[in-house]
Amino acid sequence: MPVKIIIDDNKGLYQQYDASSGGTVGIKQSRSSSGDAAETDTITSGAITIPANSVITAYHVVVSSEITISAACDVGVKFGTSGNDDSHMEIDADSMCAAEDTITTFDVGFGNSTDTNISDSLDTHESNTKLTALAGSQTTGDTDVVLYGKMVADSETFDAGTVQFVIEFITFS
Repeated sequence: MPVKIIIDDNKGLYQQYDASSGGTVGIKQSRSSSGDAAETDTITSGAITIPANSVITAYHVVVSSEITISAACDVGVKFGTSGNDDSHMEIDADSMCAAEDTITTFDVGFGNSTDTNISDSLDTHESNTKLTALAGSQTTGDTDVVLYGKMVADSETFDAGTVQFVIEFITFS
C-alpha cells in the first residue's frame, strides 16, 4: 500500500501507511507506541516499524498516564529489535531517575529524549540523564526495521501507568 497523506477535520494532517510502506521521503516523521505497567519491572512498547532506507534522528519517552513504582530505584530506557534487546539504545540504568532521587511516581509529561532540548523540557523531576542512541545502528538499510522501547526498573515493579515511546526518522527513498 502506498503512503497516503490525509487532511481530516478531526485528526488534522496525518499519514496512512502499512508496515511495508516507505514513508514520506525527505521529511522528518515519527512513529510511536505505548506500553502499560503490569506489576512487573518493565514497560514494553508495541512494535514500531521504521521504513527501509531511513535514518533514525531521535528517541523520546513520555509518561502519558501517571506511573507508580513500588519503591525508589534506578529506572532506565532502551530500544531494540525485540522486547529485551538493546541494539539501538543500550540501557543507562538511571536515565530516567536514580534510586537516590527517591522518586516513586512519574507524573504525566515526565520523560526523556536523545534531543537535549526535549530531554531538558521533559525532565520535570530534574532527575534524568539524556538518552544516547547506539552509534552505527541508526540506519535501516534496504528493509523495514521493527523496534521496541522498554523502560526498566531495577529490582522494583511498575504498579500503574502508561509510557509513550516515540522514534523520529527521515526516509531517503
